[in-house]
Amino acid sequence: MAEEVNLFLAQIEGILEKVPDEVGGKFKFAEFTVSAEISAKGGLVLMGTGVEAAGKGGLTFKFERK
Repeated sequence: MAEEVNLFLAQIEGILEKVPDEVGGKFKFAEFTVSAEISAKGGLVLMGTGVEAAGKGGLTFKFERK
């Protein structure tokens, strides 16, 4: 499970590195929260992506700008 979480976080980090400080010039991007479900095979998938997990389990990650 730790390996899956590390892979998931590395993918999210790649996304966050590309996000500008300001969105549309009117909003400051200060926080990003993502929820993931644990799939039947033990992987992490974003909630709401249409991938069904047998059973319920999940994690929420909250990222804040430094």
